[in-house]
Order: sequence, then structure tokens, then C-alpha cells
Amino acid sequence: MAEMDWSDKLNIHSLETIETLQEKLASWEWWIVRTSVAGDNREAFVFFFPMLAGLSIVCGAKLLWAAVIVEWSNLIMKWLFQGDRPFWYVQETPYFTNATRPVLRQFDNTCESGPGTPSGHLMMNVAIFLIFVRSICQLIIWDNRFLSPTMQRFMASVLYSVYSIWIALVFLSRLYIQAHFIHQCILGVIAGIVVGEFCWRCERLNHLGLWGSVMLSLFFFASSGSVWLGLVKFGYDPMWSVSKALRHCHDPVLVRVDTQPFFIMARFTGTALGLGLGLSSQLGQQAILAPGHLLRTLLACKAGVFTGRLATILLVRHTLATILLVRHTLATILLVRHTLATILLVRHTLATILLVRHTLATILLVRHTLATILLVRHTCLHLASETGGLPTHEIAQYLTLCLGVHAAVPYTIITTLPYVLTRLLPPPSNPIRKNKIN
Repeated sequence: MAEMDWSDKLNIHSLETIETLQEKLASWEWWIVRTSVAGDNREAFVFFFPMLAGLSIVCGAKLLWAAVIVEWSNLIMKWLFQGDRPFWYVQETPYFTNATRPVLRQFDNTCESGPGTPSGHLMMNVAIFLIFVRSICQLIIWDNRFLSPTMQRFMASVLYSVYSIWIALVFLSRLYIQAHFIHQCILGVIAGIVVGEFCWRCERLNHLGLWGSVMLSLFFFASSGSVWLGLVKFGYDPMWSVSKALRHCHDPVLVRVDTQPFFIMARFTGTALGLGLGLSSQLGQQAILAPGHLLRTLLACKAGVFTGRLATILLVRHTLATILLVRHTLATILLVRHTLATILLVRHTLATILLVRHTLATILLVRHTLATILLVRHTCLHLASETGGLPTHEIAQYLTLCLGVHAAVPYTIITTLPYVLTRLLPPPSNPIRKNKIN
């Protein structure tokens, strides 16, 4: 057996820690797993940003920029570091025998398909909640003349304590469900602090203008795409982790589409474009400078969260349809393996697919024939299960939907919602001081 290097030693130590946690904290398992779900990265885009933007568009924009930069930098670091995840590493490492290999439980949110270093959940939660807590302190505590300095410091201390406890719980949950090793979580915390501090202090992000917003969005897409092409050119497979996730997940259906690199690229590119266009528009500038009052603030928070949830429903419904299709496909694959007639049908389908690729008339027929579409999708998934990949056509459709939705959400929340509320509500008698852009 080869001698372990430092990374394997860290991984083995983390696996032992995960085994201990799953044994000692089994009675708290539901709450621990729920913590990881609540700290999912998408919540930053469709819940926490709309909520904070209702209080202050400037602070909400800082939070969303932090979410965008976290996803962009995390994706690039994961491609470069190529870290394993515990749920597949424990099955593949040669440093365990069948007798000594830890028996670890998997959960529905264990099977993430991207590389593990650093933890994206920790990066996102550390960065956005750092901005969220500082925004609440700035908007509600430090500028509140009814609170004494002692009470202000006390309330700020409580907020930062809650923030620290939440990060610790997310850290624990990511270990417990086998999503990350200890060193990956620590690196995620450090990187999240750096991104959060940068986005809180960098006022220039909210002053990009039209062309600056477009160019920044293109930079995010081009830089991540360049890293992808560079890895391919030097012989590395950027999708290497997908096959491992499909192979070692206890239910391949649970391998999440929204952890795919291309989905993440579509999310942060679309969000950066929509946010930049919203901030640089005339309506966005009016919303930032407009006076507000309590009712308008509450309605803006509610409407923003509703818009974000509506976007989630749109994406989730497409995901659920894909999951149901995958489940039906897996059942069909089992039938194919045991039925000669189905095997002949699959062979005929493969021939049809080759004909589809070369015949425009057949492509048009496939697009308008539901039965043929289902059959093609089943066959694509069957081929994907043999090659370790996922249906490229289905992912492309999902990415296009994701790009449009995530570009529309921030633009709508920053421009349209404040405009509608301003027209519907009477002018405030006691205006709330707004953050201004110099």
C-alpha cells in the first residue's frame, strides 16, 4: 500500500470525525440535515437578497454581489483544487479494507456533483450573513436614536453571536452529511470572510453603469469558461466529479442538477447582468434615492421574497419534472435489461437517434411528437449512465431557463417593485433616510 500524503491524512481524519458525529448526534439528525438545506446557496438569490433589498437596495445589492462573487470564485477554486467529497472518497480510497472501511450514512442532500474544495455552502453563508448582519446594524441599530450606546453594542453583539452560531451549525451539518472534509469547510470560511469584506467595502460595484455591468457579467462567464477550456487542453476532465457522484450516490436520481458547473455559471452570470442593469437604470437610481416609510419597506420585503419564491417554483417544477423523468427512465432501464423486446426497441431507438442527428425532417418530427421525445430522453439517460455523464440536452434547456430567471429576479426587485410601490402608496409623512449614491 502506498504511503499516505498530507491530503489523504486530512481526509482520513475527517472521515473518522464524520463517523463519530453520525454516531453521537444521531438523535439530532433531522435538525442537522435541515440546517444544510436552509443554508443552500440558492437561498441567497431568491430569499435573503429580496428581503434585504426591501430594507435597503444598496445593502441588498452588496449581498447579491457577494453571492455572485462567491459562486464565481468557488467554481474556479473547485476546478483548480479538484478536491474529493467524503461520500465517494470513503468508497474509493485504498487506505481502508472492507473490514476497516467506515459505514457512513448518506442523505438526500449528500449527493452534490461538484468538487469539494472549498465548501461553497460555508463561503456563501459566511459572506452573505456578514453583509446581512452589518446591514441590520447600520440600518436599525447604529442609527437608532432611541437606543443608548450600551444597548446598541449589546444588540450588535447578539446579532454577531447568532451569526457565529449559524456558521458553526452549517459547518457541522456539511460534515455530518458527508458533503465536505474539515479542511474544505475551514477554507470555505476563510474565503467567505474575504469575499464578504470586499463586497461590503467596495462601493464601486454599485456604480458600474450600463457597460460596466455588461462587461463584468461577460468577465465572469469568460474567465470561468477559460479555466474550463484550459483544463480540457491540459488533459483534465472538468466534469470528473459528476461520474463519481453518480457512481457512489445511494440513489443517482438525487445527484443535483443545480450543482453542475454550467448551471452555476448560468446563475451567477445571469444574476450579475440583471443586478448591474437594474442598478444602472434610471428606475434603479430613483428607487435608491426615493424616501421610504415603514409600510413601503414591509411591502417591498414581502413582494421581493414573493418574486424570489416564484422564480424558485419555476425552476423547481422543471427539476421535479426532470426527477420524475429520471425515475421513470431508471425503471425503463431495468426493464430493458430483462426484456429482449425492450432491448430491440432501444436498439431501434439508437438507430433513430443517429437518423435524427443527420436529418432535419426527423428533428422536426421528434420535436412535435411527445412519444418520440420521451423515448429519445430515455435513451440519452441510458447512454449517460453508461458513460458517467448526464443528458446534455436536458441540462442545456435547464441552463437557458436558469440564466433568464436569475437575470430577471434582481432587475425586477431593484426597478419594477419600487416603482409600483411608489405609485400605489401615498408619500411618507416621516421619510426614512435612504442610502444615497454619490
